Amino acid sequence: MKNDFEQRKQNRIEYAKQQAEKNRQKGDNLYNHATEMQSVIPFGQPILIGHHSEKRDRNYRNKIHNTFGKAFEAMDKAKYYEQKAETIADNNAISSDDPQALDKLDWRN
Repeated sequence: MKNDFEQRKQNRIEYAKQQAEKNRQKGDNLYNHATEMQSVIPFGQPILIGHHSEKRDRNYRNKIHNTFGKAFEAMDKAKYYEQKAETIADNNAISSDDPQALDKLDWRN
């Protein structure tokens, strides 16, 4: 039977993994959306300076840029939570609320 300390540690690991998956999914969705937005503009199409569509074209390209930025931000956040879950799992520090703390502190074992 797991004690309360071990259960809390496991809950923290699970939460970090869930957040990593959620942000990875969000990043993938945003990246795909930005790629779809980008596919509307023909490759190499310049902004037509002075044309009535210049402002709209600049705004649309800015939205694409911002969407890619949000996607990469979410991907970085997913990586952060993956590393956090690994760190929590690998942590060998002895906590004062750990019921096994005295056994872990005993160097003779």
